[in-house]
Amino acid sequence: MFARRIMSALFIDYENVGRYCPPDKIGHWLNWIEDGEFDHGRKRHLVEKRVYWNPSHQQYEDVFKRHGFEVILCEKFAYLKNGADIRISLDVMESIVGGRRIHEVILFAQDTDYVPVLQRLEMKGRRSAILVDERQDRVFTTYDLHADITIPVRIFQEDGLSYERRRPVREAIGALRARFTLGKHRHESPSQPPATPELRHLEPSGSEAGPVAMAVKCTLRVTSLKPYKYTARAAIERELQKIPGFTTFGQNKYLHLGSYQALMREIAKRTNRIKVDPSKYGVAVRYVPEED
Repeated sequence: MFARRIMSALFIDYENVGRYCPPDKIGHWLNWIEDGEFDHGRKRHLVEKRVYWNPSHQQYEDVFKRHGFEVILCEKFAYLKNGADIRISLDVMESIVGGRRIHEVILFAQDTDYVPVLQRLEMKGRRSAILVDERQDRVFTTYDLHADITIPVRIFQEDGLSYERRRPVREAIGALRARFTLGKHRHESPSQPPATPELRHLEPSGSEAGPVAMAVKCTLRVTSLKPYKYTARAAIERELQKIPGFTTFGQNKYLHLGSYQALMREIAKRTNRIKVDPSKYGVAVRYVPEED
């Protein structure tokens, strides 16, 4: 049985994070959030979506509304802040005590104004996730202490803005059947299956393409969600399953490297952001951000 989607509410302080979530990519990054790509693939149902901005961003109103957002205009008065953070804080608390059952609040913000909100969510037994620029050490450390999930801006921009939702299994099977039928109409031998790309053997260290390069990206993606902390092997392997041909058993296991430890050590050779330390269970893997 498939796990239920997490009932979430998304609040965006566009004045502070608008440059991270461009309107022309909204379909990509919304799908990325809903598919839980920042949380090991645990899918979300966004019960509420709200974006807060001042009049200078009204040009984006139509595209956000087409994607189900409620647009909140926070006018800025002379010599005063626009009050978006206060409005968001009030709306978050109103949402979790309202009629809809919301299990999680996702915040796109920049400063630490929302720490009291995260504390109150914890008191109310709600989950929290927040988009944070990992280069801002003080802000990132603060939110890492108070939020259930911190979403690094770099991961959001690298993966979320270009994210393509994978086709459902039923649709993929239909496409394979159509391809096979097309091959028969072209008088291909029925005993000869359609050509599929073969998994190449391990390419030399430093190459820019191939399954091991994909493994580097997958490992960076999942470990960077919790910088400096060890990431569970199960979480890394779950992400590696997205690589065509990846398996943890058989002759070709771990991309022909033979073991999880060997694959992690090869990945660590290819990027200085992955550190592999010995442990009583084999190896422990952690992510270290690049210095500014």
